[in-house]
Amino acid sequence: MNKYRPQLPGRQRGVIVVATTVAMLALLLVAGYSFNSGHLLLNKTRLQNIVDAAALSAAKVLDQSHDTLLAQQAGFNTLTMNLAEAGYEDLADSITGNGIAFSAEFSNTLVPFVPGSLDPRFVRISLAANAPLDDLFISMGGQKAVNASAISGPSPPLVGSACDLAPMMACGEDTLECEGDTCSNYYGYEPGQYTVMKYAAGDSSDVGAGNFQLIRLDDSQGGADVRENMAGGYEGCLATSDVVETEPGNTVGPVVQGLNTRFGSGGGGGLDTDLYQADYVTDFGSSFSTDANGEAVPPADGDVFDYSDYQTAYGEDQGGIIPNAVCPGGGRCHRRMLTIPIGNCSGTTNGQGQVPLYGFACLYLLQPVNQQGNEAQVYGQFVQGCTSYGSFSQDPTTGPAPTRIILYKDPGSEDS
Repeated sequence: MNKYRPQLPGRQRGVIVVATTVAMLALLLVAGYSFNSGHLLLNKTRLQNIVDAAALSAAKVLDQSHDTLLAQQAGFNTLTMNLAEAGYEDLADSITGNGIAFSAEFSNTLVPFVPGSLDPRFVRISLAANAPLDDLFISMGGQKAVNASAISGPSPPLVGSACDLAPMMACGEDTLECEGDTCSNYYGYEPGQYTVMKYAAGDSSDVGAGNFQLIRLDDSQGGADVRENMAGGYEGCLATSDVVETEPGNTVGPVVQGLNTRFGSGGGGGLDTDLYQADYVTDFGSSFSTDANGEAVPPADGDVFDYSDYQTAYGEDQGGIIPNAVCPGGGRCHRRMLTIPIGNCSGTTNGQGQVPLYGFACLYLLQPVNQQGNEAQVYGQFVQGCTSYGSFSQDPTTGPAPTRIILYKDPGSEDS
């Protein structure tokens, strides 16, 4: 008698259930790990973005105020403001629930970055690792910490192009004598040098008869465009490969009205003084004059409010004269700083003509423009760097050329 009995299929159903359960658990673990990893990566990216924004904000305020406390506060305000935006709730909850380990460090040099050095130009904003994130989908062993840092500061000098220009030109020469961060001769000028930018009707001009060192920007021409561009209305750019069109005619009134909005005493000719506001610092000393050679002569009493005084005024605590919420967003910081082209005026041009460019320079307005008949000289001081927009070289010759605030990779952070 055959005692073998085939096993019925129903008796293996329990094995299938067990195998399916194990497989489902494995899939859930993989899915949970994927969700958690994606969640962590997303929030690390978001955190890096807002730290980048905080560093840029802090560097802009540092560049404009030379005050590390104001810069630190600006970075912190930007960080907390961005954390309040939609989509950042989970990150904000994790950070605020564990305390914001925010820090700002300042250095005069980028490489090496030396925190606490004198006359800082670069800022590092960091959010330390006590900002953990809970697992989103399934527990994978606790909280994952995220941290980020970013460095921001001035770019190398803008030698390729510059923007936000004033419609005036300095006549220079094809000479560069620079060592390190200092130029003794930058296209015929040096930092700290006083200059007169616009000649009186009877004075001779290096550009040629009928030219008063005024230039046309794009298609602008005539007194109305000169007035608005002098007030800061031009946002276009010029490159060193361009030639500038000279603007013939004296146009004394528009020059005075436009430039003096920067001191709070302009606004004639229909300019909107709410748009073209005065600089936060409008102090100035006694009046300059011009000698027989057309050179700027400081006042005899020595009362000159020069660029170093201007920097000191921005760096001092003046009872909130430069509030974070307004500066730089309100457009009133450093209104007395102009970016101007330096041209090759060796080929004189009568009336309207073209002048090739050497480069760009930063000019600090020493005083309001005084109009006396057909005279309206503009007195300024060439300075070492100012904030503008444009293209720059990675290995440029340094000098009194404009810069812009940019982000740099932080060597101490893999994510910056």
